[in-house]
Amino acid sequence: MSEWLADLSQMLPPPIHPVNSAVDWTLIESQLGFMLPSDYKEYITCFGSGQLSCGLLVYNYSVPEHRERIATDMDILTDIRRGNNDLRVQLSGPSGVTDESILSFSVHPEPGGLLQWGYCQEGWRFYWTTTGATESWGIFVTRDWERICYHFPNISFHSFIRGLFVNPFDEELRCERDFFPLPC
Repeated sequence: MSEWLADLSQMLPPPIHPVNSAVDWTLIESQLGFMLPSDYKEYITCFGSGQLSCGLLVYNYSVPEHRERIATDMDILTDIRRGNNDLRVQLSGPSGVTDESILSFSVHPEPGGLLQWGYCQEGWRFYWTTTGATESWGIFVTRDWERICYHFPNISFHSFIRGLFVNPFDEELRCERDFFPLPC
């Protein structure tokens, strides 16, 4: 177990019987046509499919239903980017980027595109910014494509997850010690 996962496991004990945690990542990545960050894969292997206490569902790319949800949201994001939606996003987060920040990103598989990894019932959507090597992808968060977006270009998946417990970027997303395994 990596140091970051051991640290997270102290704050959030993993389930005794994680759901959908035995993943053949070589097969999944072959099907997807791209690599996923190793910290994400390690998280899924330890916790499986489930939801954090703040409502965040970290999608498990090995679960077909999760991949369908991702595809649907990515289609919506593509429509927004193409101007098929009159939505314009104004950043209100700490990144220093100004108007239309979501529009400054392409959609994966385009280079540097956004790739979704999570969703929260309150409409929060969580993406990787796929610029550079897989292990250096940053994080982008939006709330229902409204006027709330945050870009964390230098934050890894595991650092972002840990931050939800110790110093969340939005108090609505503060996590406690509960993890709720989900059947799919």
